[in-house]
Amino acid sequence: MNRKFLGQLKIVHQDFIEMGLEAAEVIKLATEAFENHDLELANKVIEHDEVINNLEIKLEKKTSQLIALQQPVATNLRKVIAILKASSDVERIGDHAVDVAKAVRNINVKRRNVEIESLIREVSEQTQENLVKIVSMFAKFDEKGAVEIAKKNQEKREKINEIRKLSINAIKEDANFAEEGIDYLSIIAHIKRINDYITNLAEWIVYEEEGKITELTF
Repeated sequence: MNRKFLGQLKIVHQDFIEMGLEAAEVIKLATEAFENHDLELANKVIEHDEVINNLEIKLEKKTSQLIALQQPVATNLRKVIAILKASSDVERIGDHAVDVAKAVRNINVKRRNVEIESLIREVSEQTQENLVKIVSMFAKFDEKGAVEIAKKNQEKREKINEIRKLSINAIKEDANFAEEGIDYLSIIAHIKRINDYITNLAEWIVYEEEGKITELTF
């Protein structure tokens, strides 16, 4: 593996980690906006979407140039492809975090459900923490750590289903709560999709190590 390729690959890794941490920050801010019903912060999150989009375009350009100019083979090529594919998943994570912020603007604070919101906040915070961890693992392509993160994501299913049931039951009990209940269902659906993409990121790390796509469902 030549020095020039290693140097460029290191830069690509750094750019990817920057993009991933940016997406994690957006999730954190969207969660804060939801918790505090902070409409100003929610709008800032929505406006910030372009930053992640631009980071993906920048990263895609660099990885394409790296493949074209260095023509890496076998393991080296897998490293670049894993980063390229993962960056697309991170961009989608950012989109879903923005959608959470958009839903915040619709919730009537007078009809909020404290129990449901507490559970949503808890799941969202765990999701943000897992994203930070999985992005950091791309620096060394930590396959074992990636599999553990995927397992933790699967464990969230029960809590996500609980939030869905609570929201649906609250709507049944009080028709006036329908709009807020639907917004809660929308928010938890976006958080679930973020978790799905985090699992995808774990799968790209395994792909880099194993040379094949492995579905990490448990």
